[in-house]
Amino acid sequence: MTFSASYVLPAAFSLAAFFSASPALAVTQMTVQEAARPSAYSHLFGTPADAKMATRTIELRGQNVVRVSSGETVAFSSGTRIGAWNFTPRADNTTVALSELLPAMPGGAQVYVLIERSPIYSGN
Repeated sequence: MTFSASYVLPAAFSLAAFFSASPALAVTQMTVQEAARPSAYSHLFGTPADAKMATRTIELRGQNVVRVSSGETVAFSSGTRIGAWNFTPRADNTTVALSELLPAMPGGAQVYVLIERSPIYSGN
């Protein structure tokens, strides 16, 4: 069975029209809009938690860096507001802005959370 150019050429144009259609543009715009939202990547660092489940509470008093253990649940307080975060166990040390995790937390705009490496991944 052989294909003639009369079948191949129109099929190529049909595929080109399919791939250049506007739905691909809509998907790209939606991804950019989601990335522009505050806390778009917060799920990579854990999940919000109930303050009652926190192992400790850190009061925000103008410090720039707060250290937490990987896998720890920590409550952050600022004035009358309190918010908690359950940090995911991580294989490496990393930092994240507190405003990325808890955007409504007052006093958390300039605070970075240093998440220490989990002992699970230490190899010992």
